[in-house]
Amino acid sequence: MADAPQAKTFWKIRVLIVDDETFVRRLVRRMISGLSVSEIVEAIDGQEAIKLLRKFKADIVICDNQMEPLGGLEFLKIIRSGGDPDIRRDLPIIMLTGDTDANVFATAMALDVDAFVKKPIGKDAFAEKIQRCFDVPQLIRESSVYAGVNLVAEKEEIPGQVFDAETMVEKTFTELAVGDVVSMDLMSSTGTLLLAAFKTLRA
Repeated sequence: MADAPQAKTFWKIRVLIVDDETFVRRLVRRMISGLSVSEIVEAIDGQEAIKLLRKFKADIVICDNQMEPLGGLEFLKIIRSGGDPDIRRDLPIIMLTGDTDANVFATAMALDVDAFVKKPIGKDAFAEKIQRCFDVPQLIRESSVYAGVNLVAEKEEIPGQVFDAETMVEKTFTELAVGDVVSMDLMSSTGTLLLAAFKTLRA
């Protein structure tokens, strides 16, 4: 990826913040500004974000999930499936969400979201996530894979199923199987990152 920024060169990157709440956009902007990034642009929903991205060549998008008329999952699916030819499919996307439903997280990961930042937002939440997006770039699959992902609807959500420690299953490295989602970084004995947290193990 051209111009992939390192921590000391955050000033090179352009960020698009997508959230329908003015307060949240301002809060995220203030935190991102503290990283001295190159440029920050805001959109009020996924629909406006798509229009902006045709001209504003963002290096990373921080996007809320619950927005109208075009929410975060719909936005992510359009990007990854190549729904707009003017926008790069491998654009790093961090989902900003207050959702705890496991289906929301599973759907976002099926669409190869790069990272999550959960609300309420901590002041140190973004530096590590942004850096990780460039250190461990997402391996984008064929567009047809994403086009076939079914988006989560409220009526499909399973009550009581949440993405937290209570729903996780502890496994040893040898017990991991293709399709498993890891909750922490997998490191080799030499300190090499094998699989980043919240990524899906693939064949």
